[in-house]
Amino acid sequence: MTPSPRTTLIDCFHGVDGHGSCLPGPYLPFSLVRVGPDTLNPNPNGYASGQPLLRFSHTHVSGTGGSGRYANIGVVPSPRRPGLNPFAFQILDETARPGYYRAELSPGPVIAELTSTPHAALHRYTFRGGPGPFGLDKPHIALETGAVLCGEALDGEAVWADPQTCEGLGTLRGGWGHDEPFTIYFSARFRQCPEHRNAIAGTDSFPEGGRARNITAIAGFPCNTTVELEVGISYVSVDQARAHRERELAGRSFQEVADAAASIWERQLAPLAADSADPAVEQLYHTMLYRFFCMPDDLGLEECPWFPNRRRQFNNLYCLWDSVRNANSFLALWEPEFQTDLCNALLEIADHTGWTPDAWIMGHRGAVQGGCSAFTLFTEARLKGLDGVDPREALDRMLHERNTPSPDPVRTGRHPGYAERGWLPDTVPQCLSRSLEYSFQEENLARLAESLGETDLAREARDLSRKILDLWNPDLKSFAPKTADGSPAPGFDPWKPQRLDFWSDPHTYEGTGHEWSLTCIHLMDDLIRLHGGPQGFVDHLDRVFEHGFFLWKEIILHVPWLYHFAGRPDLSARRVRQCLDTHYLPGRRGLIDNEDMGSQSSFALGALAGIYPLMGTDLYLLLPPVMDEVRWHVGPQGNLLTLRKDPALRGLLWNGKPYPHSWIRHQDLLQGGELITGPVETWQVSPPPFH
Repeated sequence: MTPSPRTTLIDCFHGVDGHGSCLPGPYLPFSLVRVGPDTLNPNPNGYASGQPLLRFSHTHVSGTGGSGRYANIGVVPSPRRPGLNPFAFQILDETARPGYYRAELSPGPVIAELTSTPHAALHRYTFRGGPGPFGLDKPHIALETGAVLCGEALDGEAVWADPQTCEGLGTLRGGWGHDEPFTIYFSARFRQCPEHRNAIAGTDSFPEGGRARNITAIAGFPCNTTVELEVGISYVSVDQARAHRERELAGRSFQEVADAAASIWERQLAPLAADSADPAVEQLYHTMLYRFFCMPDDLGLEECPWFPNRRRQFNNLYCLWDSVRNANSFLALWEPEFQTDLCNALLEIADHTGWTPDAWIMGHRGAVQGGCSAFTLFTEARLKGLDGVDPREALDRMLHERNTPSPDPVRTGRHPGYAERGWLPDTVPQCLSRSLEYSFQEENLARLAESLGETDLAREARDLSRKILDLWNPDLKSFAPKTADGSPAPGFDPWKPQRLDFWSDPHTYEGTGHEWSLTCIHLMDDLIRLHGGPQGFVDHLDRVFEHGFFLWKEIILHVPWLYHFAGRPDLSARRVRQCLDTHYLPGRRGLIDNEDMGSQSSFALGALAGIYPLMGTDLYLLLPPVMDEVRWHVGPQGNLLTLRKDPALRGLLWNGKPYPHSWIRHQDLLQGGELITGPVETWQVSPPPFH
């Protein structure tokens, strides 16, 4: 098979280890099935390099932190009879490209190959070697209904529907977000008829299938053989898993499926083309695009078992708190239909459950990490002209969640007391970061209300948003937590968390006070004033960088670009490139932090392209691209936007005319055009507007 040109630029093993936790196995853009290897001592993706292999499984999250999830419906190829298996395989060699994964396993040898479609996977296992002493070498493949990462099996079923087809389910629980049970249905068909088959649960045997906590179905084959296995997966039913398998795999060879997967990726990447004479830069750009289009799962209309949906739904929104920082803004530019449908899916979830989720995982909400991130998406949809999102419906939803006391503010809505003060006291966990998030979301509400002519509501929301300024500590040059009586909270240091488990810090969530203070992009004019003007703000940003970021977290991805607001895009360029070179390295540990549903990828893509969105606005900040040329097809019409640098040019040209700004609006980008940038030191441009 011949890989397509753009897919050859992708490193499928980039960021799989360490905090990156990306997937080495094949997946398609926003697919339900993400098939791949699972190992001992895994990262949250189920995999860690150099560790023994346990199985291959069909469901994974990519680039997340926490305790990981899924790794369900396991497939274990073994060169020996059941009961004689080693505890795990060694991976002697592995290769991957978009749509294809191959590993050589020992003992065996066994060659494992994987490819996938949106709802199914095709496995190919080649067993080499003849019968060993006493005839013990008898290859078999096991299907594990109880396979799960960071959890437990509650129920399982495996029924041999015919000599080549095994179908059933696994009901499991565990992983980040919630501990509610979930069920995965499967339909598996061997393309070669097994010599024998059964299903076991512990010591019990079920020749025709059965139901128990952890059922394993087993199919035996002759030595020196190649076995192909089709597996359809569904969240809804066995019938639907079978329909997926038959529609997406039946009658197609392994090579045809793998080639089709590569073609799908080529079509996905083609509208976002970019070129560089530096091979490492080209590889980073295309690899980050590949990671960007991994999560969430696109369920369409047919894969939502949790309520009767009328709108396209999604799973593994994991989670909006991360993706609203930048990834959703790029989706609104690159794939506005997808972003529109995502907003409408959130509104429908709220209709059925009472609240919009921050994380939506298998029909249940995860913890709210900062507030209602959907507010930001609804406001951006209005500002960017996503006509398919009803702004009145969105505003009504925002008002309901803002004004309704939450029964469980850890998972829904807001902590009580914010509306009275405009901030939360130190008795509330992560009181400072939550207060800052609520303030930003009040500004989101104000902008949406303003666009609908609701001027009184906009004024009220903006006034509430600005009460966060009561937490400004001029001595610390930071927002700082207070007690309920307005006194400074004890033990606060804006340069470091107060706990080693920083996600449980009493004042800020996954960041320091100074980092969180710089998330107030809706108060940039106040921040610059409070730091003594543009130069004082520049000096403070320098101090933050020189002190060293606590972690390269989502909340601070925009910070290197904030020099723009002080009229110094040249300093933004220096810091952006510094972060790109420091935090995006080649290889399996190439990401310093969780990829988190496109957020880390989006920083790299924006830095490489020289254009970066500000969340909750319609603004993009500009820099000379690192790539030689970027050609994006944007908006619903797919208009061509070209970004390139010209060392001989002074300033910027937009469609052949001098461009006087270091920023551009979404609606201008949608029209397409050509932006040529000279060296940033030659720019004489206006800083971005504050609103």
